[in-house]
Amino acid sequence: MSAPKFKVSPAAQRDYRVLGGTKPSGDNTAMRGALEKAYKLRTPDAIHVTRRDSGWAIKTEGRERAASVLSSKGKAVEAARTQASAHGARLVEHGKDGRIIKNTKPVPKAKK
Repeated sequence: MSAPKFKVSPAAQRDYRVLGGTKPSGDNTAMRGALEKAYKLRTPDAIHVTRRDSGWAIKTEGRERAASVLSSKGKAVEAARTQASAHGARLVEHGKDGRIIKNTKPVPKAKK
């Protein structure tokens, strides 16, 4: 028996079994479709606007680094609001002291 070309994590194997798979295959369109649907239905991460020494940072929840740092809070909030509405995520605004000032869900833009 030859060694596998790649390793599949136990979590990925478990997810695959839940979807009714028998063996990993790139040809299984039903499994891919189910995974894509589950990904689309997941709750998007929140986008935070926080104070930094160099300005105001826009950071997606769960990420280590900020997406961008802008000079004013107004610019940062507007950019974060656009990003949040595009992804259907919450927008969390922090004050200078780090406390949450607003926690809103922007209205998503209409698709054309």
